[in-house]
Parts: sequence; C-alpha cells; structure tokens
Amino acid sequence: MAQTQQAPHLAHPGDYLRDRRPDGRLVIHNLVKRDPRTGLAEDVRNGLTAHPKRFLPKYFYDDLGSQLFDAICLLPEYYLTRAENEILERYGDEIAASVGGHKTLLEMGSGSASKTRLLIEALLREQTELLFIPVDISATALENSSRILLQSYPRLRIEAYAADYFAGLAELGKKHRGPTLALFLGSNISNFDLEEALRFLRAMRDVLNRGDALLLGADLKKDPAILEAAYNDALGVTSAFNLNVLARINRELKGTFDLRAFRHRAFYNEAMGRIEQPRQP
Repeated sequence: MAQTQQAPHLAHPGDYLRDRRPDGRLVIHNLVKRDPRTGLAEDVRNGLTAHPKRFLPKYFYDDLGSQLFDAICLLPEYYLTRAENEILERYGDEIAASVGGHKTLLEMGSGSASKTRLLIEALLREQTELLFIPVDISATALENSSRILLQSYPRLRIEAYAADYFAGLAELGKKHRGPTLALFLGSNISNFDLEEALRFLRAMRDVLNRGDALLLGADLKKDPAILEAAYNDALGVTSAFNLNVLARINRELKGTFDLRAFRHRAFYNEAMGRIEQPRQP
C-alpha cells in the first residue's frame, strides 16, 4: 500500500474531484456522469419495455433512497444487518488476518459503512494506518460516511469512488494497490440476476491479485415468514424505498407516475430461493 499522505487524483474523462481535505486524508472521485439523467432516461426506457419490467438497482440509491435504506437496516424485521454485525464482531480479527502484509480495505456498495467500522478497527489493531477505498453510487452518502469515519479514526485515509460497481472496478483496475481485503456485504449480490452476478464477480476477480481476499455476505434460506417480514416491514420504510424510484422518475424525467396507484409487496420465491416483487400478467 502506498505510504504517501496525499492520495492521487485520477485524470479521466467524466471524472472530477468532489472533495479533497487539506490533510490529504480524504479524496472522492466522482465517476457519475455530469448529467446523470441521460443514463437514467435510457435505462428507464429499456427497463419499462422489458418483460418483465425492471429498474437497475443503482437507481434506487439517490440521496433520499440511500437515507431510506439506512433506515431499513435499523428495522426490527430486517435481521441481515444484525447478523452481519454479529459475524464481524466475532470474527473480525480472523478476517483481517486472512490477508497478509500491510492491507488496504476495499468495499463495494459501502453506503453508511456502519458495519465496516468493525473491520476497520480490526485492521488498525494490526497496522499503524489504513487506506479505505469505498465505492458507492451516491456521492452524498460517500461524503457523509467518510467524514464520520475520519473523525472516529485518525489513522484512517479514504480514497472514495462515486460510481456504479463496474465503473468503479474499471478505475480500480488501473491502480496499483498492496494486499487488499475486499467487502461486498448485505446480500447485495442478490440484486443481480445470475448473468449479472457472474459478470460482477469476474470483474471483481480481475481487480484482485493473488493473496487478496473477498468477503461476500449472502443471506441463507430460511422460514419464508421471516424473509417476507424483512421486506414488508410494518412501518412501510421498504415500501417508501421502492416507490422512491418512481418519484425519482417523476422528479428527474418529468414522469407522471401516480404513486398512490402502486402498492409494495414482496414474497419469497422458494423455487428460486429469493425475494421477488409480484409480476403483473
């Protein structure tokens, strides 16, 4: 891992620096298109004309969507966050020791990075400083979480990428890193269909080197009642999260969705082993 105090800025078309702290501990590379509506419009058009209709997961995570997802993680029905916290608390030191040398921590879809703290602390018990590379579609979420982390951990440096997974990985593949522990938590792999999941894992493998490690968090099959409750919470936060993508289309693309005409419902498809939304005939 580079020992310099100032992280480099990538010169790349469409890439601009959102923030740089005077002490060099935070750099955020914004790889999101300057006019994100262009990609959104094309992807919405493709998704709504597909069979079945679909939205790419990244579009759920605008500023409001990211805040709603953070709220979902605190719900009593949403057991996934608590389960991962328990695993990381119990095995954090062992996970950190799985990669040798002076390590870098990389996280895809970092969000608020609340669980990541447990591994940051484990790694800082091993080494004097740590470079954390979070990748998230929301630049606002990255900025907020990075500032909180830097206040908590004086020996931490952050080089963040506001990008979708594949754009972030493409940039990371151009850079030299030391031994790396990569994280993809929260059962986010389930947001992909099989072909996309394989494409993501191959892209991840291309970035990692021999001796690096990937910690992948995925939920297990269990009682459908437990699974369905986690995605149909009593307060309706998950409903608001999902409907927010329609509100975003209305806001950004002058859409005309009547949100009152939609109802959120998730069910467990036992044959496929996943939570789904009901499909219209």
